Amino acid sequence: MAEVKVSIAGRTYALHCRDGEEPRLHQLSRMIAERVDKVKASSPGLTEVRQFLFAALLLADDLSDAQNEAARAVPDVQPVDDGAAVQALESLAERLEAIGEALAAPLPQA
Repeated sequence: MAEVKVSIAGRTYALHCRDGEEPRLHQLSRMIAERVDKVKASSPGLTEVRQFLFAALLLADDLSDAQNEAARAVPDVQPVDDGAAVQALESLAERLEAIGEALAAPLPQA
């Protein structure tokens, strides 16, 4: 288990993570630190707990926007009529069987 030291809002925190995940933890910590810095700049005088609360809300807002954008990017999938799908597959199977029989039939002698 690796130990990572991150700095957020002027404090250093020692965190543990799985080996190899240190860069990701640093990246996430920087994201939090940036939001805390924005909150401190726009609303001086907030307690540290409130700074973290508002930073978390800003991150949640960003996440919500990203999820909504991803949902809009996925095309609407129309439900499939199972009966029509089964009928289409049966028809395809019959055609394939006919082709197979034609291929298996002996060739006419010339």
